[in-house]
Amino acid sequence: MKFPWWRGENVVGVLQIKGKRPGSDAPPLRVDIPGGCGHTGFQASGLIFASEGCWQVTARAGEAELTIAIQVVKDDGGR
Repeated sequence: MKFPWWRGENVVGVLQIKGKRPGSDAPPLRVDIPGGCGHTGFQASGLIFASEGCWQVTARAGEAELTIAIQVVKDDGGR
């Protein structure tokens, strides 16, 4: 899943992302953070979830941290 991030006005730093399914033995979130966006403003990312369910995702850049919960469901392609 493509996922955009924006560092706040006073946030400077490399984006780091971790994720897990609390209470599950699912493998951790896989993350792709392409280079070239710098250490401020917008940053694209790709999040690869190992399974359906509720995931806790934490992103950090500089001194800032954001944790969100995401409900992941399989896309059946419109079928």
